[in-house]
Amino acid sequence: MNEGPEQVHHAVLFPFVEGTDEAAAEAALNTFLASEDAPPPPEIDLANIDSTGDSAVYSGGLGGTSEADLVAGRTYAVVCFISDRAGGPPHVVAHDMKKIFTVA
Repeated sequence: MNEGPEQVHHAVLFPFVEGTDEAAAEAALNTFLASEDAPPPPEIDLANIDSTGDSAVYSGGLGGTSEADLVAGRTYAVVCFISDRAGGPPHVVAHDMKKIFTVA
């Protein structure tokens, strides 16, 4: 649910390679977000990034559900890459709009 009245949001879900814990995933994601030209760090599982999942874009007060096949023991990130309507960096950078988790 997008509880913010002003901005639109979405959720992009992507995996980290097997064996990546949450601390390493956080460090890899921060490295990725800090660099405009470097390739993604090796901890990000590019082979499966397209099939993991994402959501539609939601305006304030709206939301929805998405399905994803997650693997037990794997670490994932949910991130909002949309910028504010007025511009600026993506929400993951400007507002730390991310969640990293490991599936039990």
